[in-house]
Amino acid sequence: MFLCFSLLLAALLSWGAASAGEVAPAASDCPVADDGFYPALPAPAQDIPWNRWLLDCVPPLRHERGGRWPLVFWHGPQWEGVSDADLEAYAARGMVPTVRLVTEDIPRAQRLQHLGLPVIALEGKGRGWPYDQAGDAKLWALDLPPNANIPDWWRREPDPLRLDLWARAADRIRSVLRAYQAAGVTLDAAWLDYEGQPSVQDYQALLAAPKARAKIPAAALATPQAFFAYRRQLWIQLMSAYVAAPIREFYPSASVANWIHLLSSPEHPVLSWDNWKHPDLSATLFTATNPADYGIDIAFQNTWPAGREPDRASVDRAYMHILLRESSADAENRALKAPYLHAVPWVARWVRDLDDRRTPVMSRAAYREALRHLWLRGTAAMQVFNPLRSSHPAESLAEVQDAVAVYDELLAWRDLLDHGEVMNYQVPGPEDQGLLWSGLRTADTALVRLYPLGENAPKSLDLAIWPGQRVVLQVSASGTSYRIERAAAGEQPRVLPLSGATSGSH
Repeated sequence: MFLCFSLLLAALLSWGAASAGEVAPAASDCPVADDGFYPALPAPAQDIPWNRWLLDCVPPLRHERGGRWPLVFWHGPQWEGVSDADLEAYAARGMVPTVRLVTEDIPRAQRLQHLGLPVIALEGKGRGWPYDQAGDAKLWALDLPPNANIPDWWRREPDPLRLDLWARAADRIRSVLRAYQAAGVTLDAAWLDYEGQPSVQDYQALLAAPKARAKIPAAALATPQAFFAYRRQLWIQLMSAYVAAPIREFYPSASVANWIHLLSSPEHPVLSWDNWKHPDLSATLFTATNPADYGIDIAFQNTWPAGREPDRASVDRAYMHILLRESSADAENRALKAPYLHAVPWVARWVRDLDDRRTPVMSRAAYREALRHLWLRGTAAMQVFNPLRSSHPAESLAEVQDAVAVYDELLAWRDLLDHGEVMNYQVPGPEDQGLLWSGLRTADTALVRLYPLGENAPKSLDLAIWPGQRVVLQVSASGTSYRIERAAAGEQPRVLPLSGATSGSH
């Protein structure tokens, strides 16, 4: 009994120390990200010692990862000159380098496997893939009139139903995986970033192409909105048949996900960055969904009221809405339609796509808070979008530090992450100043996080954790976490505030 109490006390203290959100002391030459309202971009940096930064500036995890996935980064540990000791040191920090679906990466996959680390494939494909495999655009592009006064880029739009080119892509994937298997490599996951056509097919260009247009159902071409739904559903089906299926032929147990493949429904639609509702998207041969929970300027500009002067609290609230809405809707749809799927979202605090305007950035404290709630809404793993740009390398490192810090916090409750039921899917509106809460529960234990979105937010939450067992949870200005233990019939649940877990600062 004393041992059990001691272990529980240690976990509570560990969570409290971790969720204070403080970055552990690091080497003096570690760059510090600008956390200002409009972060300044320093002069271009030279000779960025990225791999050393990851080891010197990111502390090891304090909690065991167990069988959970490590974090994956767009710009994670780089392979050049990395020793096995380095790979193990990265793993101790909750990260592993990834491989590509190319035969040249087989030795890297073998090294990971030899060290007992998961082999995770991550690679990207651009707008023209897989149609551009045919070479000259004249061999695969839309059949547009040769002398028509049309934009030149329309002539690089593909005929979307050239399925022979999708079949060629699938055969190439099979060829690579055949070599992986021959080398004794087990691919544990393929979390891909294939963002190609026809997911962004141009409607007007297709209408101008008689032969390509004739292959598309008339109802799908009736309106731009009908076509946008059709192209998204078509793309998901093509990706399932020609990308997910070949991978699972060779590795049936692999976790397989791709960029913004998720579940949407009329009842719980997923909103895109321009606030367009995704059409009904159901389960496919992918085993995981892949929302994009980005603090991206496009979504902010489409959410922020025109003409309103931004302030820190309001900007953070708007981004909190943006970061939580895709994963929350996807999680609710998975629970209702396909509970056997897991979620591997992309996350990022600062994504810049608009060069023609200034856009305020979410604070690191609010971003870490958003990450906590994503973990408590059914996230199985995370991919962090942190492209290394020489103009602001500290921002790329900050993405790593923030993701690892919050991951470590939640690993203190690994059993709930593994087996807990999501308690709340509601997402605050972009101007909502109420109380945000998320939680996971099993038959006898729950973990709940509360965070006020404004000074006038409720100071407590009356919550039914299990049938007949209610608790009233108090919240501090910077957020509070609780562990709740189920009581016997007729008794009150035991509520344990996680001491020190109220700060979201960094």
